[in-house]
Amino acid sequence: MRIQHETILVAAVALCVGAALGWFAARYVKNESEEVLARPSLGEGSGKHGNMEAANGGRARSPITPNEKAKPRRKAESRRTAEVHAEKFNEPQTEPVVKPTEKPVQEEVAAQQKKDEDPFLRYLEMFTNDPAALTAEFQKEAEADRANQRNMRDKAIAKLKLNAEQAAFFEKALDDIRSAVLQQEQELVGLIASGQLNMDTATDGRLWDSNLLLMDQSVATREKIVRDAAVELYNRLDIDSVPDAEKQRIIQWATMTTSFSYDCYEPALQVYDKVYKNFGIGNGIFSWCKRQSQKK
Repeated sequence: MRIQHETILVAAVALCVGAALGWFAARYVKNESEEVLARPSLGEGSGKHGNMEAANGGRARSPITPNEKAKPRRKAESRRTAEVHAEKFNEPQTEPVVKPTEKPVQEEVAAQQKKDEDPFLRYLEMFTNDPAALTAEFQKEAEADRANQRNMRDKAIAKLKLNAEQAAFFEKALDDIRSAVLQQEQELVGLIASGQLNMDTATDGRLWDSNLLLMDQSVATREKIVRDAAVELYNRLDIDSVPDAEKQRIIQWATMTTSFSYDCYEPALQVYDKVYKNFGIGNGIFSWCKRQSQKK
C-alpha cells in the first residue's frame, strides 16, 4: 500500500510540473509572436539598422530617420512635378520653325564686302551688262565735279582781282583747255577701240603698261596744252595789285585743275575695261590711282 501511495504522489507532482511548463511555454510563444510582429521587415532592418538590432539582442531602435520622416513631402513634390509634366504634354504642340540656310546670305555679304573694297568691280559689271547705268553714274560724278570747277574759277578770279573783261578772257582760256583735253581723249579712245594699240594687258585695265611710249606722248601733249594756256594767261592779264609769284601760282593751279575736269574723260567710258586703271581723278569711276595711293 505504501508503494502505491508513493507512486500516485509522484504522478501527481509530475502532472503539476508538466502543466506549469506548458503554461510558461504558451506565454513565451505568445510574447515571441507579438515581438516578431512588432519588428521591421528584413528590407527595412537591413544595413546599419540590421546590425544595431543584432547588437541589441533582437531589440532594435526605431529605424525611421529625419529624412524618412520627410517622405510624404517628397511624394507631394513628385506628384506636383508629374502634374506639370502632364500639363506640358497636353499643351498644343507647334511645328518647329525651320530657319533657311545662312550660306547664301554669308556668300552675299562676302561678295558685297569684296565690292566695297574694290568698287571697280561694280563699275565693270555696269560696263558689261548695263552701259547706260555706267554713263548715268558718270554724269552724277561729273555734275559734282562741275560744281567744284565753278568754285575753283570763282576763287581764282577773286584772288587775281580780275575785272569783267579779264574774267571773261580767263574763263575762255580754261574752256579751251577742257576742249583740247577732251579731243585728245577722243583720239586715244578711237585708237583703243579700233585695236591699233597694243592690247596685251588691256583686259586688265592697264593699257598703258604695254604702250609706255604712247603714254608718255599723251601725258606730254596734255601738259603742253596746260602750259601754253597758262603762259598766255600770265602774259595777257595785266595785274599790278597781285604779287607776281602769287599770280603764277593761281594761274598754274587753275589751268592744271581744269585739265582734269570729268567732262574731258567721258569718251573713256567706251573702253572702260581697258583703261580704268590708268586714271587717278576724282573719287569714283576714274579714281583708281588715287585709291591705290590711299591704300599704300
